[in-house]
Amino acid sequence: MGAAKIRAALVCSAMASLACASVGNWLDRPFRTPGERLKDFPERVWEDYECAAKELPFFEIERFELYPRRLEPGEEFGHRLVYVLCPERTTGVVTGALKTQILFRGTPIVVDAAADYDLKPGRWVVDAFITLPKTAREGIYALDIQFASQAIQFQRTLEFAVDDPED
Repeated sequence: MGAAKIRAALVCSAMASLACASVGNWLDRPFRTPGERLKDFPERVWEDYECAAKELPFFEIERFELYPRRLEPGEEFGHRLVYVLCPERTTGVVTGALKTQILFRGTPIVVDAAADYDLKPGRWVVDAFITLPKTAREGIYALDIQFASQAIQFQRTLEFAVDDPED
């Protein structure tokens, strides 16, 4: 290998190292984009959960995740909700009020509410990202999600930690 090729390889290696250092937490975080995506059609969920034998609408949360679980003030975290719905009719939806909160010492510091949120038939993956206020204090926080309609109600909570950036 000639000297020019060695220099080019070293430059590429150095640039890659700098790029990795500047990305920081992004490398640790799953590569996700915000939004809702249909993972499986209603007929698949209907079979998987034997919905014909269940009281409809049938709803279940398969996953509720938060990433990262430790962060500093002003940083962003993501949360993922994977749910299944077998409605009374194949293309039916369940509309209700969805409220997402970040709690610190039992007090909401961030609140997002949607009065007409639709749970859709099939298996859905919902990814959202939230930026903590730069004034967030060190401690244990909770991400709380609540949904309420006439047919379906649920609440899920996950805790996470905010570290003092000076530690």
